Amino acid sequence: MNALKMAEQDLGVSVELIDLRTIYPWDKECVLASVRKTGRCIVVHESMVNQGVGAEVAAVIQEDEETFIRLEAPVERVAGWSIPTPLVFEKFNAPDAARIYDRIKKVTNY
Repeated sequence: MNALKMAEQDLGVSVELIDLRTIYPWDKECVLASVRKTGRCIVVHESMVNQGVGAEVAAVIQEDEETFIRLEAPVERVAGWSIPTPLVFEKFNAPDAARIYDRIKKVTNY
């Protein structure tokens, strides 16, 4: 949430946050409607960046023609690194406010 507040203050953008309560089934129509409205999407999750739920969400967005043509920036993913992570290092692997803020700035300035 800190990243969203910083982006709204520093960049003057409004951020729409969708918290998927389930990943199977996940609310595709809600996500697609939001991307069609905003033209942008950043998928944030704690799992590995590759082969995680974020990859599936990004793929569905790009495969949906009605949504794809409305994209104003590439779909971005902020996730854990693709490495084994012991619990002691988990906080360094999980997405943090700085990484999320940087992606918001990137898609805003695209």
